[in-house]
Amino acid sequence: MEKAPNLLLRPRSHGGLGLVLLAFLKDLLHVGDLGVVKHTNGNILWLLVFSDIISTTRETNMATVWREVQAAYNARGSPSQFSYITISSFCDPKAPGASPPAMGGKGAENRHLLPILASIWEKYYERIVLKAARAGDEHVYERIMLKAARALEGFYDAVDFKTRDGYHPMYLPPEVRADLSKHCDVYLQCYAWLHHNSDGRDLWHLVSKRHSLWHLSAEAVWLSPKVGLAYANEDFMQVTSRIGYSCRHGTRPADRSKPLMTKYMTGSVLRMFHEANP
Repeated sequence: MEKAPNLLLRPRSHGGLGLVLLAFLKDLLHVGDLGVVKHTNGNILWLLVFSDIISTTRETNMATVWREVQAAYNARGSPSQFSYITISSFCDPKAPGASPPAMGGKGAENRHLLPILASIWEKYYERIVLKAARAGDEHVYERIMLKAARALEGFYDAVDFKTRDGYHPMYLPPEVRADLSKHCDVYLQCYAWLHHNSDGRDLWHLVSKRHSLWHLSAEAVWLSPKVGLAYANEDFMQVTSRIGYSCRHGTRPADRSKPLMTKYMTGSVLRMFHEANP
């Protein structure tokens, strides 16, 4: 029996506009920012608010966390910020343990919140470690949480690599790819450990995007994950969705593509006309 060709070793096409399997990238926005990051942020916030690492009341904890987030926003000059964060931002206040916590908001908001929450967790983690040192309690769970958050932060630092002239390259240098892969593996291992050691609490939910993150890390040997970042396409999808909704009444699903494209092309022509003739 003839052996099947190895597509990874033969990245060429026999047709189809030159497309090959390796030309398809996973979207860092939905795998990362709106995937593993929002789950990580939600879990950190949940434990900051509903544990006694800060104080014994959740209202005090939430107010303290939000105050420190705002201070960090100002200090860092974060380009994308949440206008407010409450308990309902990451769980149901009436039943906070009923489902896994996950932070709402946009991808960029979650991406820039991650290192801030990691620093807040580290601050209070160090305090409880100092208090517990005499008792010999290592607080392993809290330490693994910090390790997971910092590993995910390191993963994004590698993704955000720039050349000397300030550009994001299509191909990451070998040493940057190695850092990216290392941080990704550490994060995934810590996340899985936290899921299995949460004492029956519904935390660190094992979502499929964790698996997609591993593949995204492995595929970084071919192209930088930054190349597949779909931030610019989000507005396009919102516009297309609105047009699609406007075409759903009185039109069979199989026939909706025609009025959708007609409306989209008409809108595009009108936009170009108004830009040329303000």
